[in-house]
Amino acid sequence: MEDFVESFLVPAFFVHTAAAVWLLAWWFVRRGRVQAAFRYFGWGLAGHGAALAVWMLVVVLKPDDLAPGILIGVVPFMLGNVSFAKAAAGEQSAAIVHPVIILTLALVVATFVSRTFIYESEPYFSDEGLLYFGLKPIPVALYIATLAVSFLPAIWRVVPAFTDERLRLIMAISLNTFFINSVILVSANEHSLLMINGFVLSAAAIFAWVHAIKNWNLETV
Repeated sequence: MEDFVESFLVPAFFVHTAAAVWLLAWWFVRRGRVQAAFRYFGWGLAGHGAALAVWMLVVVLKPDDLAPGILIGVVPFMLGNVSFAKAAAGEQSAAIVHPVIILTLALVVATFVSRTFIYESEPYFSDEGLLYFGLKPIPVALYIATLAVSFLPAIWRVVPAFTDERLRLIMAISLNTFFINSVILVSANEHSLLMINGFVLSAAAIFAWVHAIKNWNLETV
């Protein structure tokens, strides 16, 4: 079972989730012509998708030193949150948009500096082949704060904009699951929690991309 988890389940999770997030990113970017918030939200998802792709390579290649690969993935992951903040701010006045962007940038910098230089993360593979990011409590708190002021408000901005009630419900469930499980993915330090999180996140990804494809040519939101 451990060999199956290490050789198949973990790589399959990162491959599928990265592909699903990128597909959703393009789906949202295409709707940017209807509402700018969708375009920014799509670019935010693209950043998270790029991070998952980098971490997928770490899982597949299993380098002796995991830290550089994890760090490379952190960069697009954190920059994606700036785009989420822009999506969340929407078409508000500069007096609202600028503080939101500045706060997000400050949290991005604080998170990066904290996890890289002050409370250095110690990523590792468990005996079962699961990837742990090895974050200390302070960086975890900063990750959560960054996602809470960017990704979550962005979801609140784009989901109500869907005019189709069924699609609105589907995206609300899927994207809120992405938010919760993104936090768990980078902070979990227990086998069962990470395994359950992987299955839940994979199911939410399938749920989202299937309906995105079904509504691929939808001309309105």
